Amino acid sequence: MAGSNLTANSLVAVDFQPRQRRVVLMVVAWVLALDTELPRSMEVLMLRFMACSRLVDLVAKVQLLLVFLACQLVQLHSLSHQSSRLHLWGLAWQDQTMTI
Repeated sequence: MAGSNLTANSLVAVDFQPRQRRVVLMVVAWVLALDTELPRSMEVLMLRFMACSRLVDLVAKVQLLLVFLACQLVQLHSLSHQSSRLHLWGLAWQDQTMTI
């Protein structure tokens, strides 16, 4: 087991590049699992990392949705003024007269 730990540690040192951080995290977790003698497969480690990144993506999408909804509320608030209502009513009246 000492040889496999040494090999895994050398992989961590060689593969530590920005484009390969997923591999590095999986290798480090694998080394920790070997040290504590807990049987863990690479698939389980990969699924845990993917679930974390999907959660981050979901949070980012929800934040974008909140910004979009806030912009819509600002537009609705600006349309609630009397002059905006009259302007929209005038546009609707023009459309109505054009269709007659």
